[in-house]
Amino acid sequence: PKVLKQFQEIYPNVKVQVVEAHSMRLEELLLDGKLDIAIIAMPVSKIKNSVEILKKDEILLAVNKEHPVTKIMHPLEDSDNYWISLKEASEYKMIMSGYDTILGSFSRKMFTEQKLKYQSDHNDISAAMAVSMAREGLGIAFTYQSCAEEYEDIRYLRIGKEGIFLDLALVWPAGKYRSRAAKALADLLHEMAPELLHR
Repeated sequence: PKVLKQFQEIYPNVKVQVVEAHSMRLEELLLDGKLDIAIIAMPVSKIKNSVEILKKDEILLAVNKEHPVTKIMHPLEDSDNYWISLKEASEYKMIMSGYDTILGSFSRKMFTEQKLKYQSDHNDISAAMAVSMAREGLGIAFTYQSCAEEYEDIRYLRIGKEGIFLDLALVWPAGKYRSRAAKALADLLHEMAPELLHR
């Protein structure tokens, strides 16, 4: 929204139509020629040559501030933030995004790689809904740092002391014409990326 507001102020006569979908769906829409540009959590599976990395984004755990996991979280040095191991988190109910999303597949892959099992009654939840459910104390949800909104009743925890990161990229339709408006929006996204991903 901050980028869209700035873009509208600079180019008041250019209309931007926003399509909200998970990263795998956005890649399909690009391939079908239905989008001019998309912000996608990497990796993309089919488009290879038209990808510009914007920033590293961190995957965080969202929990209600009263959730029992907050009693065992660890402080990060020189920070007001906290971390918890995936093993520690796996002792509690998880709220999982769909298998067909980058966040859903990536979080499941982390459990598999660490040979951990998790409990979840909710396995096909959008990232935004998962965080809303976590706010209500229904479990622990995965989210992106770039999407982490501050609320009085929620806490975001780093996964492990070093954190888990993936690339957030600007993706174009492969081999297609790039309009001046799309290029201008891309330039503004690159320019504003640092402030959008650090709160």
